Amino acid sequence: MSKLELQALINEAEAGNIQYQYDLGRLYFLGDEIEQNYELSAKWYKLAAEAGHPNAQQQYGMLHYYGYGVERSLERAKYYYELAAAQDNAAALHCLSLLYQFGEGVIQDLQKANELRIRSAKREFPPAEYNMGIDARDAGNIADAVDWFKKASHHGHADAQYNLANIYLYDQNFYDLTSAQFWLREAAELGSIEAQATLGFSLLHLIDGNPFEIQENIDEGIYWIKMAAEQGDEECQEFLASMPQD
Repeated sequence: MSKLELQALINEAEAGNIQYQYDLGRLYFLGDEIEQNYELSAKWYKLAAEAGHPNAQQQYGMLHYYGYGVERSLERAKYYYELAAAQDNAAALHCLSLLYQFGEGVIQDLQKANELRIRSAKREFPPAEYNMGIDARDAGNIADAVDWFKKASHHGHADAQYNLANIYLYDQNFYDLTSAQFWLREAAELGSIEAQATLGFSLLHLIDGNPFEIQENIDEGIYWIKMAAEQGDEECQEFLASMPQD
Protein backbone atom coordinates (compact mmCIF):
# COMPACT_ATOMS: atom_id res chain seq x y z
CA MET A 1 0.00 0.00 0.00
CA SER A 2 1.40 3.38 -1.00
CA LYS A 3 1.65 6.32 1.39
CA LEU A 4 -1.03 8.14 -0.59
CA GLU A 5 -3.40 5.17 -0.31
CA LEU A 6 -2.76 4.85 3.40
CA GLN A 7 -3.31 8.56 3.98
CA ALA A 8 -6.57 8.46 2.04
CA LEU A 9 -7.72 5.60 4.26
CA ILE A 10 -6.70 7.50 7.39
CA ASN A 11 -8.55 10.59 6.20
CA GLU A 12 -11.76 8.62 5.74
CA ALA A 13 -11.34 6.93 9.11
CA GLU A 14 -10.72 10.25 10.87
CA ALA A 15 -13.86 11.58 9.22
CA GLY A 16 -15.83 8.86 11.01
CA ASN A 17 -16.04 6.06 8.45
CA ILE A 18 -16.47 3.04 10.73
CA GLN A 19 -15.52 0.44 8.12
CA TYR A 20 -12.30 2.28 7.32
CA GLN A 21 -11.52 2.48 11.03
CA TYR A 22 -11.88 -1.28 11.23
CA ASP A 23 -9.83 -1.76 8.07
CA LEU A 24 -7.01 0.36 9.51
CA GLY A 25 -7.08 -1.63 12.73
CA ARG A 26 -6.76 -4.83 10.76
CA LEU A 27 -4.00 -3.47 8.51
CA TYR A 28 -1.90 -2.32 11.46
CA PHE A 29 -2.51 -5.60 13.29
CA LEU A 30 -1.52 -7.87 10.40
CA GLY A 31 1.37 -5.74 9.15
CA ASP A 32 1.13 -7.19 5.65
CA GLU A 33 0.72 -4.04 3.60
CA ILE A 34 1.99 -1.52 6.13
CA GLU A 35 4.36 -1.65 9.09
CA GLN A 36 2.85 -3.62 11.96
CA ASN A 37 1.82 -1.44 14.90
CA TYR A 38 -0.33 -2.90 17.66
CA GLU A 39 -0.86 0.46 19.35
CA LEU A 40 -2.31 2.00 16.18
CA SER A 41 -4.29 -1.17 15.56
CA ALA A 42 -5.84 -0.78 19.01
CA LYS A 43 -6.59 2.89 18.37
CA TRP A 44 -8.58 2.23 15.21
CA TYR A 45 -10.24 -0.96 16.43
CA LYS A 46 -11.41 0.91 19.53
CA LEU A 47 -13.04 3.67 17.50
CA ALA A 48 -14.85 1.19 15.29
CA ALA A 49 -15.77 -1.00 18.27
CA GLU A 50 -17.28 1.90 20.19
CA ALA A 51 -19.27 2.78 17.09
CA GLY A 52 -20.78 -0.72 17.12
CA HIS A 53 -18.74 -2.60 14.51
CA PRO A 54 -19.00 -6.26 15.65
CA ASN A 55 -15.78 -7.46 14.03
CA ALA A 56 -13.91 -4.55 15.58
CA GLN A 57 -15.43 -5.34 18.97
CA GLN A 58 -14.24 -8.93 18.73
CA GLN A 59 -10.78 -7.91 17.56
CA TYR A 60 -10.43 -5.20 20.21
CA GLY A 61 -11.43 -7.78 22.80
CA MET A 62 -8.75 -10.08 21.42
CA LEU A 63 -6.14 -7.33 21.78
CA HIS A 64 -7.05 -7.05 25.46
CA TYR A 65 -6.96 -10.82 25.89
CA TYR A 66 -3.39 -11.05 24.61
CA GLY A 67 -2.20 -7.59 25.62
CA TYR A 68 -1.36 -6.46 22.09
CA GLY A 69 -1.12 -2.66 22.00
CA VAL A 70 -3.10 -2.39 25.23
CA GLU A 71 -2.72 -3.54 28.81
CA ARG A 72 -3.82 -7.15 29.13
CA SER A 73 -7.26 -7.36 30.69
CA LEU A 74 -9.54 -10.38 30.68
CA GLU A 75 -12.32 -8.16 31.98
CA ARG A 76 -12.05 -5.82 28.99
CA ALA A 77 -11.68 -8.76 26.62
CA LYS A 78 -14.91 -10.27 27.96
CA TYR A 79 -16.68 -6.90 27.72
CA TYR A 80 -15.92 -6.43 24.04
CA TYR A 81 -16.51 -10.09 23.22
CA GLU A 82 -19.95 -9.75 24.77
CA LEU A 83 -20.72 -6.65 22.72
CA ALA A 84 -19.85 -8.50 19.52
CA ALA A 85 -21.58 -11.71 20.64
CA ALA A 86 -24.77 -9.72 21.21
CA GLN A 87 -24.66 -9.11 17.45
CA ASP A 88 -24.11 -12.84 16.82
CA ASN A 89 -20.50 -12.40 15.82
CA ALA A 90 -19.29 -15.99 15.42
CA ALA A 91 -15.68 -15.32 16.41
CA ALA A 92 -16.73 -13.48 19.56
CA LEU A 93 -19.10 -16.29 20.53
CA HIS A 94 -16.21 -18.72 20.19
CA CYS A 95 -13.84 -16.52 22.20
CA LEU A 96 -16.43 -16.20 24.96
CA SER A 97 -16.93 -19.95 24.97
CA LEU A 98 -13.22 -20.41 25.64
CA LEU A 99 -13.30 -17.95 28.53
CA TYR A 100 -16.08 -19.95 30.17
CA GLN A 101 -14.51 -23.29 29.31
CA PHE A 102 -11.24 -22.46 31.05
CA GLY A 103 -12.55 -20.01 33.64
CA GLU A 104 -10.48 -17.08 32.39
CA GLY A 105 -11.83 -13.85 33.82
CA VAL A 106 -15.12 -15.59 34.61
CA ILE A 107 -16.36 -18.42 36.80
CA GLN A 108 -15.88 -21.63 34.86
CA ASP A 109 -19.17 -22.73 33.31
CA LEU A 110 -18.87 -25.65 30.90
CA GLN A 111 -22.56 -25.62 30.02
CA LYS A 112 -22.44 -21.97 29.01
CA ALA A 113 -19.20 -22.59 27.13
CA ASN A 114 -20.88 -25.35 25.16
CA GLU A 115 -23.95 -23.22 24.41
CA LEU A 116 -21.75 -20.42 23.09
CA ARG A 117 -19.66 -22.84 21.05
CA ILE A 118 -22.77 -24.33 19.45
CA ARG A 119 -24.02 -20.85 18.52
CA SER A 120 -20.65 -20.06 16.96
CA ALA A 121 -20.45 -23.38 15.12
CA LYS A 122 -23.95 -22.94 13.71
CA ARG A 123 -22.73 -19.68 12.23
CA GLU A 124 -20.03 -21.74 10.46
CA PHE A 125 -17.03 -20.49 12.42
CA PRO A 126 -14.35 -23.12 11.68
CA PRO A 127 -12.57 -23.16 15.08
CA ALA A 128 -15.92 -23.69 16.80
CA GLU A 129 -16.86 -26.44 14.37
CA TYR A 130 -13.50 -28.07 15.01
CA ASN A 131 -13.92 -27.91 18.78
CA MET A 132 -17.39 -29.40 18.47
CA GLY A 133 -15.74 -32.26 16.60
CA ILE A 134 -13.14 -32.70 19.33
CA ASP A 135 -15.86 -32.74 22.00
CA ALA A 136 -17.85 -35.34 20.07
CA ARG A 137 -14.82 -37.51 19.40
CA ASP A 138 -13.70 -37.41 23.04
CA ALA A 139 -17.24 -38.37 24.09
CA GLY A 140 -17.13 -41.36 21.74
CA ASN A 141 -19.67 -39.90 19.30
CA ILE A 142 -17.57 -40.54 16.20
CA ALA A 143 -20.38 -39.99 13.70
CA ASP A 144 -21.01 -36.53 15.14
CA ALA A 145 -17.27 -35.88 15.20
CA VAL A 146 -17.03 -36.72 11.51
CA ASP A 147 -19.90 -34.33 10.73
CA TRP A 148 -18.31 -31.43 12.61
CA PHE A 149 -14.81 -32.13 11.32
CA LYS A 150 -16.22 -32.19 7.78
CA LYS A 151 -17.83 -28.78 8.25
CA ALA A 152 -14.62 -27.26 9.55
CA SER A 153 -12.57 -29.07 6.91
CA HIS A 154 -14.64 -27.62 4.09
CA HIS A 155 -13.98 -24.21 5.62
CA GLY A 156 -10.22 -24.78 5.41
CA HIS A 157 -9.38 -25.74 9.01
CA ALA A 158 -6.18 -27.79 8.83
CA ASP A 159 -6.49 -29.42 12.26
CA ALA A 160 -10.02 -30.54 11.43
CA GLN A 161 -8.81 -31.96 8.12
CA TYR A 162 -6.07 -33.89 9.89
CA ASN A 163 -8.39 -35.24 12.57
CA LEU A 164 -11.00 -36.21 10.00
CA ALA A 165 -8.34 -38.06 8.03
CA ASN A 166 -7.26 -39.93 11.14
CA ILE A 167 -10.79 -41.20 11.67
CA TYR A 168 -10.88 -42.41 8.08
CA LEU A 169 -7.51 -44.09 8.58
CA TYR A 170 -7.87 -45.70 11.97
CA ASP A 171 -11.56 -46.21 12.78
CA GLN A 172 -12.69 -49.42 11.12
CA ASN A 173 -16.29 -48.23 11.06
CA PHE A 174 -15.31 -45.21 8.95
CA TYR A 175 -12.26 -46.56 7.11
CA ASP A 176 -11.88 -44.74 3.79
CA LEU A 177 -8.32 -44.40 2.53
CA THR A 178 -9.21 -42.24 -0.45
CA SER A 179 -10.97 -39.68 1.75
CA ALA A 180 -8.21 -39.89 4.34
CA GLN A 181 -5.50 -39.05 1.85
CA PHE A 182 -7.60 -36.31 0.27
CA TRP A 183 -7.93 -34.51 3.61
CA LEU A 184 -4.32 -35.21 4.53
CA ARG A 185 -3.24 -33.48 1.33
CA GLU A 186 -5.49 -30.51 2.07
CA ALA A 187 -4.03 -30.16 5.58
CA ALA A 188 -0.48 -30.81 4.39
CA GLU A 189 -0.75 -28.05 1.82
CA LEU A 190 -1.87 -25.70 4.60
CA GLY A 191 1.34 -26.52 6.47
CA SER A 192 0.21 -29.15 8.99
CA ILE A 193 3.35 -31.05 9.97
CA GLU A 194 1.32 -33.98 11.30
CA ALA A 195 -0.59 -34.24 8.06
CA GLN A 196 2.56 -34.03 5.95
CA ALA A 197 4.18 -36.84 7.94
CA THR A 198 1.09 -39.05 7.98
CA LEU A 199 0.46 -38.54 4.28
CA GLY A 200 4.08 -39.25 3.44
CA PHE A 201 4.19 -42.49 5.41
CA SER A 202 0.81 -43.60 4.10
CA LEU A 203 1.99 -43.16 0.53
CA LEU A 204 4.99 -45.34 1.39
CA HIS A 205 2.76 -47.96 3.03
CA LEU A 206 4.45 -47.37 6.38
CA ILE A 207 1.58 -46.46 8.72
CA ASP A 208 2.00 -48.85 11.65
CA GLY A 209 3.66 -51.24 9.24
CA ASN A 210 0.35 -51.98 7.53
CA PRO A 211 0.38 -51.79 3.72
CA PHE A 212 -2.45 -49.78 2.24
CA GLU A 213 -4.43 -50.97 -0.74
CA ILE A 214 -3.36 -48.26 -3.15
CA GLN A 215 -0.68 -47.84 -5.75
CA GLU A 216 2.58 -46.82 -4.15
CA ASN A 217 3.75 -43.29 -4.84
CA ILE A 218 7.31 -43.09 -3.58
CA ASP A 219 8.14 -39.64 -4.95
CA GLU A 220 5.15 -37.95 -3.37
CA GLY A 221 5.61 -39.82 -0.12
CA ILE A 222 9.24 -38.75 0.19
CA TYR A 223 8.27 -35.19 -0.74
CA TRP A 224 5.83 -34.86 2.17
CA ILE A 225 8.20 -36.59 4.60
CA LYS A 226 10.89 -34.09 3.63
CA MET A 227 8.43 -31.22 4.13
CA ALA A 228 7.61 -32.44 7.64
CA ALA A 229 11.29 -33.07 8.42
CA GLU A 230 12.19 -29.53 7.41
CA GLN A 231 9.63 -28.27 9.93
CA GLY A 232 11.18 -30.32 12.71
CA ASP A 233 9.33 -33.65 12.69
CA GLU A 234 11.84 -35.97 14.35
CA GLU A 235 10.33 -39.21 13.05
CA CYS A 236 10.59 -37.94 9.49
CA GLN A 237 14.14 -36.72 10.08
CA GLU A 238 15.15 -40.14 11.41
CA PHE A 239 13.47 -41.87 8.49
CA LEU A 240 15.31 -39.73 5.94
CA ALA A 241 18.62 -40.25 7.77
CA SER A 242 18.11 -44.01 7.58
CA MET A 243 17.57 -44.00 3.83
CA PRO A 244 20.39 -45.23 1.61
CA GLN A 245 22.35 -42.33 0.14
CA ASP A 246 22.75 -42.08 -3.62
